[in-house]
Amino acid sequence: MFDAVLGFLSRYLNVFLVATTLSAGALLTLKLVGRLSYRTRTKTLLLPLAGSFLIAAWISPSCYAHWLSISTWDPVHLVCSDPSYSYVREVCTGWVALTAFSFSAAGLHGVVSYYLGDRIVRRLYDVEPLDWEQAERLYGMLDALSERAGIETPDIGLIQSSRPQIMSFGRGHESSIYVSVGFLETMTEDEVKASFAHEVAHISNGDTLVRSMANSLKIASMFNLIGFLIEPALCRDREFLADEEGARLSGDPRALMSALIKLSEVPPMRSGSFFMAGMSLSLFPARNGWSVFSRHPPVEERLRRLAELDIIDPGITSSA
Repeated sequence: MFDAVLGFLSRYLNVFLVATTLSAGALLTLKLVGRLSYRTRTKTLLLPLAGSFLIAAWISPSCYAHWLSISTWDPVHLVCSDPSYSYVREVCTGWVALTAFSFSAAGLHGVVSYYLGDRIVRRLYDVEPLDWEQAERLYGMLDALSERAGIETPDIGLIQSSRPQIMSFGRGHESSIYVSVGFLETMTEDEVKASFAHEVAHISNGDTLVRSMANSLKIASMFNLIGFLIEPALCRDREFLADEEGARLSGDPRALMSALIKLSEVPPMRSGSFFMAGMSLSLFPARNGWSVFSRHPPVEERLRRLAELDIIDPGITSSA
């Protein structure tokens, strides 16, 4: 009887152990990867999240079959029916409930954030689409940056809010950058250009997909608690990458630094911040402060890395 129980539980304990070990190893491996190798770091962080999901998906069918046929008269199911070993039934039921919920939630989140996120934001913030005639200067600036990045020019939407905000969504040939009235009133032309360049970098790097994938894998493998540290770390790396590539696109890292400083002084967002954290890619987070669960790096570290960039490109540093 003991061997039957041990054999039943060991499979599930192994899932937790292997997934946690993979994830912990990935975090430790980051210490060996160069700071500026952001794409390598992204792969390093995505692999354990994907591995945790695949392990859970591999073992779940047999667990579901066992759970659905729990009244069958064989030794393992007799153990489940024995009051002395009721916790075995609870373990199996708990695993079925956890994976059913996490896989469903992950799939729903992935679809909503990647395919519907921009539409939801447009409704939530009552975004007004701007055409070339309404924002010729902004589109001229954005068109030059997009051509340099090798992507189609994103659409621009205006958020009717005095709070400085800028965010982007990118999906294939459909991409958008949303800016608020407060942002355009607060920033200089060079700062607007540098901020656009940051968002263009997000779009060209496919960060909407990367972020949606990482978050969905984290949800799908919620039994892997270290995954809740990996996903924010991955998002922070993508911000560093967007800072660096955005600064090179605009040729003016100091303007991006100035924009970051201004946005860091904006009071924390009190409504919609959880949604925006999961759905959009914004230049600066909805909440101030930093922790290991933050999806944006500390502002001081972003400024320091931008200050270290050696960018000399007189042809694109002048204002558009």
